[in-house]
This record gives sequence, structure tokens and C-alpha cells, in this order.
Amino acid sequence: MSEDPKLFDAGDYNLFRYVHNDPIDFTDPMGLDTLVIIGDQRDDSYNIFGHASMGMTGQGVFSYGTQKGDWGTGAKNFVARESEHRDQRAFVIHSTAKEEAAMRQSLEASKNKPLPNAFKHPVNAYCDNCATRVRDALKAGGHDPGKANTPEQLAKTLENQTKDGKAEKIGIPAKSNSAPEQMKQFEPGAQPNRTNFNLEQLIQKGQQQEEHSRHIPEPQPH
Repeated sequence: MSEDPKLFDAGDYNLFRYVHNDPIDFTDPMGLDTLVIIGDQRDDSYNIFGHASMGMTGQGVFSYGTQKGDWGTGAKNFVARESEHRDQRAFVIHSTAKEEAAMRQSLEASKNKPLPNAFKHPVNAYCDNCATRVRDALKAGGHDPGKANTPEQLAKTLENQTKDGKAEKIGIPAKSNSAPEQMKQFEPGAQPNRTNFNLEQLIQKGQQQEEHSRHIPEPQPH
């Protein structure tokens, strides 16, 4: 992967400092993808709005408001577990390393902030919930979904992106026996699907660019 292998455990939100803040000139040779999972109402819940969660290539799924361990959890197990109680729609969005770093930073910023109680504080919950946090993370990464305050509103925006060719939609019916093949790349440590990426090449390129910048002559006054 392109990010620092220690991720946020290194104590630095800048996951690209170790490659000189320039992961291949901010292009995307790695073939990274961002995953948004929209879950309909569970068959054992009064929450009629459903749920939204987010995943990233090789980093797992990040979910507010479900089980406590759903932070960097494997996408296959997460989708399979949730499918026991609800239909799901997954949207895969092509992304770059720089975009995913910004999205992850947004998610981490609100990781420990409790979600408002929808029954006691419905207005607060409408403004701050699983869908708005996924929305804000997408926006931070340059994939602004607009004013989406609920999972269904977010899904409609992503449906439009699918029609425009900017995303891929994957239906996951309730009671599915297995997770779709596309979920494999959202397992922790998984490699990108769309290309073979060599981390050593990335580091070497960053070192070469830094060395080159040292030998660029200063402009001379005329």
C-alpha cells in the first residue's frame, strides 16, 4: 500500500510523509478504491433510516454505531454479518492515495465522538450520524456527495455517480451466503485490485525526486 505501514499508529495524520508527500505525483497508479456501504433497515431494529459505513483498499471497513470492533474490520465479514438482517448496497469509487488519506483523517477525527441519540435528540442526530460522517469523509477526499444527511440520501447521490460512470454499484441481498468478490480488496492488508503496486518503486521515485530537486539551479537575476 502507499500509506505508511504503521498508519495512524505512527502518531501522524500525514500518511505520506515517508514518501515525501508526493505519492507518484498525486496520480493513482496503485488502483485504490473507496467503498461506501448503505444498509437498509435491519429486521430487528426500529431505526428506519438504515446505516452507512465506509471502507478503503487494504484498510478495512470503518463503521460508526455498529459493533465496537468495526473499525478497520474486514469487509467480507462485515458485509456477511450485516446481511443476516438487512439488504445492502455497496458503491465502489475510484480514489487516489492522497484522497484516501484525507478521508481516513476525517473518519479518525470523529472516531471517539458518540453519535447523538436519535430518539432523545432527533435534530442533532439528523445533523450528525453515520451518513453525515461518511459524507464528510468523502467530501474531504474530493468526492463531495452534496447535502446527504441520511443513508438513503447518500445512496441516491451515489446512484447518480454510478450512472455517470464515477462509481460501481454492488447489490448485496439479505441472507446472502457470501460476500461479493469485490469486497476482497477491502480486507486489512489487501492489495489493490486494479493494478500491481510495488511499494519499493514508490519510495525510490520519491527519493529520486528529492535528489533531483536538490540539483535544480537557482534562477539567476537578469
